[in-house]
Amino acid sequence: MSLQSAVEHSAQGTQRLVLGLQPAGAKAPQLLPEFGHHLQVVVTPSSTLPQAPQHAVFVSRRLLQWGQFQAECRSPSVGIRCDLDTSVLMPSSLVEIVLFGIPASPEVFVRKAVEAGHPADFKSSLEPLLKSIVEENIVGDELKLAKARLAFVAKWSSRAKALEKREAELHAGLPKHIKHILKGKRLLLLQEMIDFYGLPDTELVEHMKEGFSLSGWMPGSGSFPASTKRPEFSVDALRLLSAGFNAATLSKAKVRQERPLEEATWQETLAEEEQGWVWRCEDQVMDGKVVARRFGIFQNGKIRVIDDLTCCGLNATVGLREKFVLHSIDKMAAMLAYATSLVKDPDFSLCGRTYDLKSAYKQFPICQRDYDLLRFMVAEPGKTEPTLFGFSSLPFGGIGSVSAFLRISLCLWQLGIKGLRVMWTAFFDDYSVVSKESLKRNAAFGTESLFQLLGLTFAKEGKKAPPFSEVFSMLGLSVNLGPFKKGSVEIGHTEKRVSELDTSLKAVVDQGHTFGRGPAQALRTIDHHARTGATCKKLPPAVESALAVMRSRLKSAIPLQISSVDLSTWYLFTDGSCEAATGSGAVGAVLYDQCGRLVSAFSESVPTGVMHSLLQDSANPI
Repeated sequence: MSLQSAVEHSAQGTQRLVLGLQPAGAKAPQLLPEFGHHLQVVVTPSSTLPQAPQHAVFVSRRLLQWGQFQAECRSPSVGIRCDLDTSVLMPSSLVEIVLFGIPASPEVFVRKAVEAGHPADFKSSLEPLLKSIVEENIVGDELKLAKARLAFVAKWSSRAKALEKREAELHAGLPKHIKHILKGKRLLLLQEMIDFYGLPDTELVEHMKEGFSLSGWMPGSGSFPASTKRPEFSVDALRLLSAGFNAATLSKAKVRQERPLEEATWQETLAEEEQGWVWRCEDQVMDGKVVARRFGIFQNGKIRVIDDLTCCGLNATVGLREKFVLHSIDKMAAMLAYATSLVKDPDFSLCGRTYDLKSAYKQFPICQRDYDLLRFMVAEPGKTEPTLFGFSSLPFGGIGSVSAFLRISLCLWQLGIKGLRVMWTAFFDDYSVVSKESLKRNAAFGTESLFQLLGLTFAKEGKKAPPFSEVFSMLGLSVNLGPFKKGSVEIGHTEKRVSELDTSLKAVVDQGHTFGRGPAQALRTIDHHARTGATCKKLPPAVESALAVMRSRLKSAIPLQISSVDLSTWYLFTDGSCEAATGSGAVGAVLYDQCGRLVSAFSESVPTGVMHSLLQDSANPI
């Protein structure tokens, strides 16, 4: 299977469901058709429905001229039954088409359910390419794998040396700001790697040399599923609207942040100016420019500056040709679950760590057009008017920045998979690696060599450069590989993350603010009110309760255990009925194993007292 297939693998709608990327309010895609087949019944228009086939369900009815219906039926996709004398009909005669759905038999429905699988199960989310990587790392020949990684480094180190002169000539011809940002990047080497391993994003290096666009249509990479999102308006239209946008942005910028935060934001901006990532505008003129707003937030004890490219309208000009797919914790969990299935009572240990690219967005430039067009304003302590700067590198807050960096991130991950055969995942600038204890130095050497060969700056010391360990952190979670010898691994929240979230939730609750339906419902409630603009100054009781539930869940949650059991999906079908008029109801369920074999079933009447309680709040409780 190709790398592109490895990324796309499942249907686009299902991918969105698996990755939690469904739009707010959107329903999950239907995995199985509701009916086995349909039947169209042709009748004389009437207020009553024709007799339905056994077990059929009415779907729809419509009026149509007989001639039109005959044209439709030249290539019939459903069954047809005529309940009238067609010999007397003229093409203009009006008929009624009643559509019925015929349920599939239980046997057929279950078979299709097993074939479809569960959209979030580990087995279907781990494509053949990654299975082979896991097999090589867990049960493959250690010596062969170690030698292959050393050969990779030797081969491309030799090519880097051979390309030195051409790389220097290439960099010398780049625009000034692009040359500065890309200093040390081996672009020709990266292009050779992409071509050698057959990676899909063949134009990545070319776009890197030109600088990445922050406006207009983003180029397709071939690495993500196709999905079109059109821009709200063009860049030319934005130029015409820029005066109004800039005035609104200036008004926002004049609302000052707290002094310590404003000072920290300004110091961070000066540090970026010193690095050449941003530059101060000499004329401080906004005319003809699109001006974003920079502000700061304190996150995990440090300052993070955000460049709001939405308020100035630039993000609205961005069109996307692809739906970006990120490696969530589920990708690593799927690989680890498969690893536990490959060997029983292993006599070896696993370890892992996460690599972090330093100032990742700042390592790549923007294109000349946006370099000339885009500015940002930031509050300068002691001055009444904000100061104007320009960008040289990708800003944190642009849709175009996300598009560009995810292409780079995935390309790097693909090289690690295809070239180094590393068992790893990529989430923006975080790369999490798992290895046998006996191969950890080899895996580290290969991974770090890949970064260094391409001229990428990554954390080499401090808390973001931890050693390989049987317990490591990724994406705010703690992965415990210690139980691997017993056939499982554990994934849970890190103590630091729990403390941070609890402190944040407590800060909201303490401002004057108790949930009984569980953390999932609590999260939905909080999300709904956050999207509608609720603030902590006046929270509804439901949100207060939800926050209390989330705090309780954070403190009591135990790590999730991942093992080979997670590769097998069992199917539980549930149903219920409610007769409000008689105050009665029933519930039932049928359980099938991973092969579609019946395991167990039950059907019971709901106790009268329970029905009475349920009917107090709803005429049709679900």
